[in-house]
Amino acid sequence: MLIFLATKLLAAAAPGTGVGPIPPAGGGSGITNPAINAAIGTLGSQGDAAGKFAGFIALILRLGLIIAAVMSLLYLLWGGLDWVVSGGDKTSVENARNKIIHAIIGLAIVALLVAIIQFVGGFLQINLLNLTIPTASDIP
Repeated sequence: MLIFLATKLLAAAAPGTGVGPIPPAGGGSGITNPAINAAIGTLGSQGDAAGKFAGFIALILRLGLIIAAVMSLLYLLWGGLDWVVSGGDKTSVENARNKIIHAIIGLAIVALLVAIIQFVGGFLQINLLNLTIPTASDIP
Protein backbone atom coordinates (compact mmCIF):
# COMPACT_ATOMS: atom_id res chain seq x y z
CA MET A 1 0.00 0.00 0.00
CA LEU A 2 2.84 2.40 0.86
CA ILE A 3 4.58 1.64 -2.42
CA PHE A 4 1.37 2.42 -4.32
CA LEU A 5 0.97 5.76 -2.51
CA ALA A 6 4.64 6.67 -2.99
CA THR A 7 4.36 5.87 -6.70
CA LYS A 8 1.30 8.08 -7.05
CA LEU A 9 2.97 10.94 -5.17
CA LEU A 10 6.15 10.70 -7.21
CA ALA A 11 4.21 10.51 -10.47
CA ALA A 12 2.50 13.78 -9.61
CA ALA A 13 5.76 15.77 -9.73
CA ALA A 14 5.33 19.12 -11.45
CA PRO A 15 6.47 19.11 -15.06
CA GLY A 16 9.40 21.34 -15.95
CA THR A 17 11.06 21.01 -12.54
CA GLY A 18 13.99 18.97 -13.84
CA VAL A 19 12.63 15.89 -12.16
CA GLY A 20 12.13 13.05 -14.55
CA PRO A 21 11.65 9.34 -14.58
CA ILE A 22 14.62 7.05 -14.14
CA PRO A 23 14.10 4.33 -16.73
CA PRO A 24 14.95 0.84 -15.58
CA ALA A 25 17.69 -1.08 -17.37
CA GLY A 26 15.24 -3.53 -18.92
CA GLY A 27 12.87 -0.88 -20.25
CA GLY A 28 9.45 0.02 -18.91
CA SER A 29 7.95 3.16 -17.46
CA GLY A 30 10.54 3.81 -14.75
CA ILE A 31 10.39 5.40 -11.33
CA THR A 32 10.20 9.12 -10.74
CA ASN A 33 12.37 10.48 -7.95
CA PRO A 34 11.96 14.18 -7.15
CA ALA A 35 15.27 14.27 -5.26
CA ILE A 36 17.31 13.31 -8.32
CA ASN A 37 17.69 15.66 -11.26
CA ALA A 38 16.93 14.03 -14.62
CA ALA A 39 20.27 15.30 -15.97
CA ILE A 40 22.08 12.78 -13.76
CA GLY A 41 21.06 9.97 -16.09
CA THR A 42 19.91 6.45 -15.59
CA LEU A 43 20.94 4.22 -12.78
CA GLY A 44 22.65 0.90 -13.47
CA SER A 45 20.88 -2.39 -13.11
CA GLN A 46 21.24 -4.15 -9.79
CA GLY A 47 21.04 -7.45 -11.65
CA ASP A 48 24.28 -6.61 -13.43
CA ALA A 49 26.07 -5.98 -10.13
CA ALA A 50 24.68 -9.18 -8.61
CA GLY A 51 25.73 -11.16 -11.66
CA LYS A 52 29.24 -9.75 -11.53
CA PHE A 53 29.50 -10.51 -7.81
CA ALA A 54 28.27 -14.07 -8.34
CA GLY A 55 30.77 -14.54 -11.16
CA PHE A 56 33.55 -13.21 -8.92
CA ILE A 57 32.67 -15.66 -6.13
CA ALA A 58 32.55 -18.57 -8.59
CA LEU A 59 35.89 -17.49 -10.06
CA ILE A 60 37.53 -17.36 -6.62
CA LEU A 61 36.15 -20.82 -5.80
CA ARG A 62 37.40 -22.32 -9.08
CA LEU A 63 40.81 -20.65 -8.81
CA GLY A 64 41.22 -21.82 -5.22
CA LEU A 65 40.49 -25.42 -6.18
CA ILE A 66 42.82 -25.28 -9.19
CA ILE A 67 45.66 -23.73 -7.19
CA ALA A 68 45.24 -26.27 -4.39
CA ALA A 69 45.30 -29.19 -6.85
CA VAL A 70 48.37 -27.86 -8.70
CA MET A 71 50.23 -27.24 -5.43
CA SER A 72 49.43 -30.77 -4.24
CA LEU A 73 50.68 -32.25 -7.52
CA LEU A 74 53.88 -30.22 -7.35
CA TYR A 75 54.44 -31.34 -3.76
CA LEU A 76 53.87 -34.93 -4.87
CA LEU A 77 56.49 -34.54 -7.60
CA TRP A 78 58.88 -32.93 -5.12
CA GLY A 79 58.46 -35.87 -2.75
CA GLY A 80 59.07 -38.33 -5.59
CA LEU A 81 62.19 -36.46 -6.68
CA ASP A 82 63.46 -36.41 -3.08
CA TRP A 83 62.89 -40.17 -2.85
CA VAL A 84 64.89 -40.79 -6.05
CA VAL A 85 67.73 -38.48 -4.96
CA SER A 86 67.83 -39.74 -1.34
CA GLY A 87 70.41 -42.40 -2.17
CA GLY A 88 69.05 -44.84 0.38
CA ASP A 89 69.51 -42.51 3.38
CA LYS A 90 66.86 -43.54 5.88
CA THR A 91 65.91 -40.00 7.03
CA SER A 92 65.78 -38.65 3.46
CA VAL A 93 63.56 -41.52 2.34
CA GLU A 94 61.28 -40.94 5.34
CA ASN A 95 61.04 -37.20 4.57
CA ALA A 96 60.26 -37.94 0.91
CA ARG A 97 57.66 -40.51 1.94
CA ASN A 98 56.00 -37.95 4.24
CA LYS A 99 55.89 -35.42 1.39
CA ILE A 100 54.22 -37.94 -0.89
CA ILE A 101 51.69 -38.91 1.79
CA HIS A 102 50.88 -35.27 2.54
CA ALA A 103 50.48 -34.49 -1.16
CA ILE A 104 48.07 -37.42 -1.60
CA ILE A 105 46.10 -36.22 1.43
CA GLY A 106 45.99 -32.73 -0.12
CA LEU A 107 44.68 -34.12 -3.41
CA ALA A 108 42.08 -36.15 -1.52
CA ILE A 109 40.94 -33.01 0.31
CA VAL A 110 40.61 -31.10 -2.98
CA ALA A 111 38.62 -33.98 -4.50
CA LEU A 112 36.43 -34.10 -1.38
CA LEU A 113 35.82 -30.35 -1.60
CA VAL A 114 34.75 -30.66 -5.24
CA ALA A 115 32.40 -33.52 -4.29
CA ILE A 116 30.93 -31.50 -1.40
CA ILE A 117 30.46 -28.44 -3.64
CA GLN A 118 28.70 -30.57 -6.26
CA PHE A 119 26.53 -32.27 -3.61
CA VAL A 120 25.49 -29.02 -1.98
CA GLY A 121 24.93 -27.44 -5.40
CA GLY A 122 22.75 -30.38 -6.46
CA PHE A 123 20.82 -30.23 -3.19
CA LEU A 124 20.22 -26.47 -3.55
CA GLN A 125 19.78 -26.78 -7.33
CA ILE A 126 22.53 -24.27 -8.11
CA ASN A 127 25.93 -24.63 -9.74
CA LEU A 128 28.36 -23.19 -7.20
CA LEU A 129 31.27 -23.30 -9.64
CA ASN A 130 29.31 -21.23 -12.17
CA LEU A 131 27.13 -18.98 -10.03
CA THR A 132 24.35 -16.86 -11.45
CA ILE A 133 22.04 -14.80 -9.29
CA PRO A 134 18.51 -14.63 -10.68
CA THR A 135 16.99 -11.22 -11.27
CA ALA A 136 13.39 -10.10 -11.36
CA SER A 137 13.35 -10.44 -15.15
CA ASP A 138 14.18 -14.17 -14.77
CA ILE A 139 10.97 -14.83 -12.86
CA PRO A 140 8.13 -15.97 -15.13
